[in-house]
Amino acid sequence: MDFKEILAPIEGSNKLKAASLENIVIDKLSAAQRFEGGNTRLKDFDDLWRISRSSQELDVKKLMELSKKRNVPLMVDRNWINSELIRQWEAYAKRYEDLPASLITVFEELERWLKKFD
Repeated sequence: MDFKEILAPIEGSNKLKAASLENIVIDKLSAAQRFEGGNTRLKDFDDLWRISRSSQELDVKKLMELSKKRNVPLMVDRNWINSELIRQWEAYAKRYEDLPASLITVFEELERWLKKFD
């Protein structure tokens, strides 16, 4: 796993090891691809959507290396979306004012974002 050191939030002189943002993206894409339409981990789609909109820059080279090393394509597939997943997303999204109500919108935005890394 790819880690980077960050300053501890309580004691600034202590350092913690945390997964890199690139590794988090690959982990979430891997889970989404493994479970497809049966993915009840809606937080993965939420996290990917939030990362895609964040001002935090990804290291494209690192992301591509992790994608290749772990055999995780940088993609989401609208074919994963089914009526049950839509129902679950709609219930999930109601808890967060900033999330799109439509899972299709989330997938469209993720597709555009991930294409930047091709």
